[in-house]
Amino acid sequence: MTGALAALISSGVQAQQTDRIISGYGYTVDGDSLVVAGQPVRLAGISAPALEQKGEDRIKRGYPAGLFARDVLASFVADQALGCRVVPQNGKEADGLDRLYAVCATAQVTDIGGEMIRRGWAIIDRSGETQVYGNYVKNEAEAKAAGRGVWQGPFTEPWLYKSGETKQSSN
Repeated sequence: MTGALAALISSGVQAQQTDRIISGYGYTVDGDSLVVAGQPVRLAGISAPALEQKGEDRIKRGYPAGLFARDVLASFVADQALGCRVVPQNGKEADGLDRLYAVCATAQVTDIGGEMIRRGWAIIDRSGETQVYGNYVKNEAEAKAAGRGVWQGPFTEPWLYKSGETKQSSN
């Protein structure tokens, strides 16, 4: 845990930061939300498919994108101590569901949100709710070019899906 906290505290998170750190063990709620030491957390700057959201692969076969995203996130946090730095978004520390916006790390993964984007199971949150981080742009471009995760076929951006829109992203 000490390594995770040190990495998180010294990381170049490009956003307004607070000194508020949440640490402890946690569990995954969905592809961009955790509960850490009893505190609901929303990974800042990313958006993963909703649990029930589907995606399509290269040959148009459906798959449970939201469940896959949750499982990938769960693989990062299982049996791992977490350190999360609260990172306000648009002047707010929490979203409408009272989840604190945070950048989280473990001893093995220095930025869990960035790793979700790199693996293609989350995308940069462009809903206007969260701030975009420069390093996430590179991670997303690489995931998209490689066809990883949701980028393997057409999908609806998570914030559009959650609002009931069905416009699909072109890969």
